[in-house]
Amino acid sequence: WLAPKLKASGEDCLSRANREMLFKLALSDVGPWAATLVRRGDGFKPNTKDTHEAALAYLIECYPELTFVTWNINGAADVVKYKKWEKANEEERFITIGHQGDTEIVAEKSRGIDPNYFLLGPEVVDVSPATALKKLRARDDAALKDMLHQGVKTWCYENSPYKPGSGPGTKDSFSFLF
Repeated sequence: WLAPKLKASGEDCLSRANREMLFKLALSDVGPWAATLVRRGDGFKPNTKDTHEAALAYLIECYPELTFVTWNINGAADVVKYKKWEKANEEERFITIGHQGDTEIVAEKSRGIDPNYFLLGPEVVDVSPATALKKLRARDDAALKDMLHQGVKTWCYENSPYKPGSGPGTKDSFSFLF
């Protein structure tokens, strides 16, 4: 779904391999188990129940001393749109990342739900892809400090189609807007 969306706005999409490498890089400070979830060419389609179950089995095999509990991470706007607080239970747990305009709604609607099944995190800065691309191209280090892992930012500056001075309408662009 990402490539067509970017293409429609005149942008190029990073390859799956580069996105997975950046995912691992962003999680490098968390611990080795976090990056284990990157797709390993196991033949499963991404974002499916099969992929989840295969990833969980792999984590348990690699780290038998740990107990894994699955939590779905969502932005507050998505939680409001689909009323996900209503689905929170022992089998389907949610962590919601706050977003201005939606955090208060989620806080009100989820009041009284067991925190073992539903958690509301703090509001974060706008990290929409469009905003991140704009800030990368402008080399706005101050804004990117709270948006991107330092290693991800450095890689994007040096290697991505979103490096400073690139993009639709520039001499280095591979995309065209009509």
